[in-house]
Amino acid sequence: MAGVESLEASRAAVALERHQYRYAAYRTDVMHWLCKPSPALRTHHLHLVPLGSPLWTDVNGDNVAEYQVSHDASGKPTMPCTYPSVGCELNITGTTGVAGWGSATSTAQDPNLKRAYQNKINVGISHELLKGVSISAEWFHTTNGNIQQTLDTTRLQACGGVNPPTVGGQGLSASDAVTLINCNITMPQAQIAANPQFQAITVYSPIDGHAVTVYDLANAAVNAVGKNNFTFTDNQQTAVYNGFDIGFNARLPRGGRMFGGTTTERQLNNTCDTAAASPNSLLYCDQSNLGGGVTIPWKTQIKLAGSYPLPWWGLIVNGAYQGLPGYTEGATTYSVTKGSTKYTTCPGNSVAAGCVVGALIAPTALNSISATLDPSGTTLTPRTNQVDFGIAKRLKFGRIRIDPKIDMFNALNSDDYYSVTSTTFSPILNPNVANNTTAPAIPNNATGTQFPSFRQPSRFLQGRIFRIGANITW
Repeated sequence: MAGVESLEASRAAVALERHQYRYAAYRTDVMHWLCKPSPALRTHHLHLVPLGSPLWTDVNGDNVAEYQVSHDASGKPTMPCTYPSVGCELNITGTTGVAGWGSATSTAQDPNLKRAYQNKINVGISHELLKGVSISAEWFHTTNGNIQQTLDTTRLQACGGVNPPTVGGQGLSASDAVTLINCNITMPQAQIAANPQFQAITVYSPIDGHAVTVYDLANAAVNAVGKNNFTFTDNQQTAVYNGFDIGFNARLPRGGRMFGGTTTERQLNNTCDTAAASPNSLLYCDQSNLGGGVTIPWKTQIKLAGSYPLPWWGLIVNGAYQGLPGYTEGATTYSVTKGSTKYTTCPGNSVAAGCVVGALIAPTALNSISATLDPSGTTLTPRTNQVDFGIAKRLKFGRIRIDPKIDMFNALNSDDYYSVTSTTFSPILNPNVANNTTAPAIPNNATGTQFPSFRQPSRFLQGRIFRIGANITW
């Protein structure tokens, strides 16, 4: 905080933005508020406050803002001193809008952070089957190492003789942070799920009624604690890719040519250790073991292309086909607004498990929550298929050669889609118009007249396109 003569006289100080500070129009009647690097994620604050204002009384006249601040049991800022007095020149408790100040966020990293790397292996073989016809096969394998991860050490459990940062903003040395993190990420999953800073909330799926455990912060005191992010080398996290390629190349009579191939690939990630700072990450965290007979699908794409000179009038035809695997839609989520979202349906055996139509879904939640109803990467859009054709002719006039051509893209005018608008599901009350796939309604007392965009196609292959052109060389 810095004292200024007046707000008007100090207005030009907004030029401090050139030092990476950003100005935000917050409480402009009493201060100029600047922060860096951004209002959304701020590590430094600068408040320009007129001397003698209700926010600052410079008791000893040294033009230095002296203050003391603590927190009550709920994490709200309090003053452990008497204002105004030496060492207590900022009237924090007398300021309105304290709740809007937000929580402090600190970010640090391990000084021994290692460089991330990838190990790539590929083995291939090719063979000429016939004269002018060859095939090839290749395997690709990639593993990732020294993956960098950032965890909020405030949300960790006391472990290894180190306590996590507390409401008072207690910091950690880098070595203590590494000790605390390594001890937490190696805990059994049951112990991670029992983190006392979180409360478990059971949400029943509006699609099939299966129970999903969602974790919210345990109480208001925990909810008020600022973040203490720490970036480290995560040796527990894995990402493994495997891909198989098969291709061919053929030279046809009269100068024709055909080539193409197929690729089948999949990547499996394991991020279970990140649940140490949020047990929500335990759900579907190991893609090699999702459970329930669900697996991450292999994706296969097929591509073919060829050209051939016709025996008439010097015409050359060409064509191409590509069949691409469905694009990942993302996990289906069920958004629950604290204090308002109620069960509008209890499918399956969820009634016997405790689901009650009309009851609040998360009565103890401190924040709005989102329940993940299926694993990410398992729901794909339909495959996309596209066929292209073209025809060209060679004309020669002395030293000038003109190759006119006509191309037709997406010749079959396929309307396949490869993206959806939303994967957030909400049930509808009117069973006569409800449809779990295409027509759920917003999560309130819907009457069947309002529909969101759950899995509605949003991006399609471009329609059939004709192109006329020519290549001219001389």
